[in-house]
Amino acid sequence: MENAFQLLHRKEKDMLLDIVKEKTISRTELQKKSDLKVANFYNTVDDLLKYKLIKKDEVIVTGKKGRPSEILSLNKRYCYTLYILITGEGYYLGVCDLEGNINEGERNKITDNLHLPLFLSNVEKYFKEKSCSYNIQYVTLVTGVNPKRKEIAFSSFFGVDIEDELYKITSLPVYSDSIARAAALGIYNERYSQEHVSLAFFNLGTGIGVGLVHAMIPEEFWYKNRIAIGHWEMDPNGRKCRCGKNGCLITTLGCNDIIRNALEYKEEGTHSSLNEGADVLDLINAANSGDPCATKALDEAAVSFVKAMRIIYSIVNFDIASIGGQLCHGNTYFYTKVKEEIKGLPFTLDIEENYIQKTSKGICYRLLLELLS
Repeated sequence: MENAFQLLHRKEKDMLLDIVKEKTISRTELQKKSDLKVANFYNTVDDLLKYKLIKKDEVIVTGKKGRPSEILSLNKRYCYTLYILITGEGYYLGVCDLEGNINEGERNKITDNLHLPLFLSNVEKYFKEKSCSYNIQYVTLVTGVNPKRKEIAFSSFFGVDIEDELYKITSLPVYSDSIARAAALGIYNERYSQEHVSLAFFNLGTGIGVGLVHAMIPEEFWYKNRIAIGHWEMDPNGRKCRCGKNGCLITTLGCNDIIRNALEYKEEGTHSSLNEGADVLDLINAANSGDPCATKALDEAAVSFVKAMRIIYSIVNFDIASIGGQLCHGNTYFYTKVKEEIKGLPFTLDIEENYIQKTSKGICYRLLLELLS
């Protein structure tokens, strides 16, 4: 299928960008924003309508003479992306439109096996099922690390060019991104796009990273910025990390490491409801119930986390600190402790439990801006 985005001239892209920023705008207001002559303006609008990139929602009455004016908006049902989200607890397959809207019934979570052949066969099956119902034109692979650098956390994927494998299955362009970066963009676009603020999204899970968005307008944004902070050496005298250094941030803040720390406190004789094989949900439930081992491990995690936040804040001076990931699913104990630790720091803390939804919004908004740039 021919890709309408690639057919656009610069003037058409500029106009589409204005519509994206405003979300809905009358043809009259759009003409005021444009520097095109009347004939060229109408031809450009007609082209965008012809490509089905925008739609006419309704007609309203404006002006003293009561002339009708069409309301124009992005035709978000025109172009869909197949997104593949790889997390520490498995991967998700889903289809979402260019504004990141996702039908919960269309999201498929598979957690039992991340073996590459099974992973690819599931993607192929899902894609064939959904491509009949949706105009899927892109594939977005979202991970905690950059697949182009062969650093995906799952050893079964090591050394494999996943983008190339996905292209063989779908014959579609494949974009790669990180959870932290995409979620930051999605949260910003949904909650703060009308405000001039900088946002840092901290993904707290198996991998720990930060996505940054600065004063998010399409001409000025940091979607490329992602800081991997899990292996910052926070305590030279701390526990030896699997990377070989001592006291990396992940040794106190990584989900598996927090559980490990809590179980070690139990071995020292402290009573705890946690047992070998405990997962993140067990840890959260135990902490929320006042379990001394779980709370002690999360206390250390919160202190380490805020220490890292202070360092990043000293570099980029963000206005909003949004945290999401495995540690933020109902973990009231953890974010209460974080709030205590950040007292005095001049930014707002924003807890994001449903970061998967926001990641969908982030990758689609980023993709649209990239296509229009």
